[in-house]
Amino acid sequence: MTHDSIQVAVYPGNGARYVKHADASPLQSTDRRLTALLYFNDPNELKGGQLKIYPKERTMATRNIHQQDEPVEQEIDPIWDRLLVFPSECYHEVLPSFSTRYAVTLWMYGPKDVHAPILKSLQVNQGTIFVSICAYRDSECQYTIQSLFKQAKYPERLRIGICWQYDMEDSLEKHSLFGGFDYKNEYKQFAENIYEIHMPRGAAKGPAFARHLINKYLLPRANADFYMQIDSHMRFENHWDVDLVSMLHQCETQKQKCVLTTYPVGYDLPNTIPQSAQLTHLCAKQEFVRDNEDGVSYDMVRLCGKVLLNKGPQDVIPGIFWSANFSFARASFGKMLYTEPMEYVFFGEEIIMLKRVYQEYSMFTSNKVICYHLWSRDHRPTFWENFKETKLTTVVEQVDIDSTYLVQHDTETMTKIRVENRQSIMKELGMTEEKQDVESFSEYCGIDFANKSVSNKALFGGIEETDQLI
Repeated sequence: MTHDSIQVAVYPGNGARYVKHADASPLQSTDRRLTALLYFNDPNELKGGQLKIYPKERTMATRNIHQQDEPVEQEIDPIWDRLLVFPSECYHEVLPSFSTRYAVTLWMYGPKDVHAPILKSLQVNQGTIFVSICAYRDSECQYTIQSLFKQAKYPERLRIGICWQYDMEDSLEKHSLFGGFDYKNEYKQFAENIYEIHMPRGAAKGPAFARHLINKYLLPRANADFYMQIDSHMRFENHWDVDLVSMLHQCETQKQKCVLTTYPVGYDLPNTIPQSAQLTHLCAKQEFVRDNEDGVSYDMVRLCGKVLLNKGPQDVIPGIFWSANFSFARASFGKMLYTEPMEYVFFGEEIIMLKRVYQEYSMFTSNKVICYHLWSRDHRPTFWENFKETKLTTVVEQVDIDSTYLVQHDTETMTKIRVENRQSIMKELGMTEEKQDVESFSEYCGIDFANKSVSNKALFGGIEETDQLI
């Protein structure tokens, strides 16, 4: 061992606890080897506060050397003069303490170069990332692309796929979309890694439809290792690409197939980023929201991002839900999404996509802020605002794009397709008279779709410590 550090901890006895974590991980304190805990608590006065340890759950796969007969988990009373020593990469937690609890922690460190194989195995500087962006008349998209390249540690590894939808006959609109930042010229060394579909706004059929086109036509061209889906109005932290790959590897020490996803905190125009941004965890809202606009009742649960409190800096947190405006996973995940056009679908998109992947992929919240989202829509027209006043325009031929995707619908046809697709989603979720078997999905996410009820599990995104969210 090369050196050590000591921490003294006092739990006040009001139910205080420390959530499941590890003292060493590929992202932080990689040189920690051993954790030693010495307790100073009268066993006659002890109420709770046990240390729960998971010997077979560790953050570093290359150091997961353990005995076959080790228990999956074990609870240890923190009694007077008890010394507990375990590898620092083991997951553990402090259960709620209802009496004053005293402990001294000693961390023992080794040379950093011992971990070179571990860090190398993460391959944070290898692998290409496909970024899916659908943009409807959004002047912020050009600056989103700028932020992606500028803030990436390895911009040459990015593959950007964009579906542009705008008034192709309006020179002022084209200037607002492409005149502020000439990304193809500024990043001309990467221009061949930017794949685009340009279509008239009259042929647009909602965000899910645009993402279907991206995944069908652009994702295969990229042949990327990772898949990230974002909205067209985002800003990114420095070295976001390395951080995401590292965190995904950390998730994969817990589950085989994983997705990092959330509703990011907001930024303000033009580039005002919060100085102390907090992490958010995807949760369901309390009530289903009804939309009767098309003459057919459409009730759908809404999601939200709740702020995480007291979160350890090295911990990724298991979640339940999936966000369409930010998610990161292996490329195989992207190939499972938007396999059908889903025309004129917005609310319901995230839930129905989740239902189709939840049995294979596990959702996680990242352990650091990666990006920011512009939640205000004041700077741009939205698809739904234009929905009833669609301007039919000349269709511009697209190379390798099936011309049927560029068909422009009149308002009556739009409404008919929208209603049909909404009814299809409700049927798949067991919300119509034609009942579907959705019991396992309802149990997974904590939502009873047939009765439109939301459980605490859904309200807190699967986190049991509900006081950790606001």
